[in-house]
Amino acid sequence: AKMRPGGFPFFGALLLAMGMSGTAFQLAPTTSRTLISLSRSWCGVRHVKSFISHQRAGQRTMTKLRSCEGPPEDLNRVSVTGVAYEGPESAPVVTLFTKAECTLCDKVKDTLKQVQETNPHTLRQTDITDPEHRGWWDRYKYDIPVLHIGDKYWAKHRLTPQEAEEALSAAARGDFSERKGQPDASRLERG
Repeated sequence: AKMRPGGFPFFGALLLAMGMSGTAFQLAPTTSRTLISLSRSWCGVRHVKSFISHQRAGQRTMTKLRSCEGPPEDLNRVSVTGVAYEGPESAPVVTLFTKAECTLCDKVKDTLKQVQETNPHTLRQTDITDPEHRGWWDRYKYDIPVLHIGDKYWAKHRLTPQEAEEALSAAARGDFSERKGQPDASRLERG
């Protein structure tokens, strides 16, 4: 989006108004173009104010905006925590770390449901925006969906039916091992 001094790009404003917020921006000194890295967030107002104040000050540097300090305290929010479906008592238990209106999470749930008949399992959802799940919010806020089998990290972002079948078969045999690459946003933010 083109930026004139003191202005705000329409595209960025539109996305922010739709519930998106900027987490970083950069103005190239020679072209006056704005780069906005977008992420779903409820801290949009704070980010917009920070973005606009930086624009008014005429700064032309990369600025990382503060991240949210925690999940929203919206009393109208709907929690998605709970059991999505039950498998046999001896079947592996999959935990999906999610939040409301997470389309990637819905795709992962669809994939798991596809393999439910051949690889029985129970699917539990943990809404990371629930106040009692603050620790999961701190860890996974930028990476949902995140999956665990039992208490072991399994996968994040996407899942194919083949990956689901392999992991669930291993879990049913008792030889599933934790995967590498478990996200931890709180560790990154401290560093």
